[in-house]
Amino acid sequence: MLRNTQSLAINLIRGLYETAEGRPMQWRSLDDFNLPQTAEVVRYATTRGWLLVESGSRVCLTDAGWRLTELL
Repeated sequence: MLRNTQSLAINLIRGLYETAEGRPMQWRSLDDFNLPQTAEVVRYATTRGWLLVESGSRVCLTDAGWRLTELL
């Protein structure tokens, strides 16, 4: 289960990276992503410092999330 959550979180930050054209701190709605287990995936990514969450439904990449996508 953890491996799947990690994989989905990485897919989410990759998707955010692509939709933000590689720029950190660009807010996007979670509704823009077809993401199973959304709450768990977002929690996983935020606890690792990859994402920020606003109003429970908007997310953006942090600098750490941006750097991770650059490495992947």
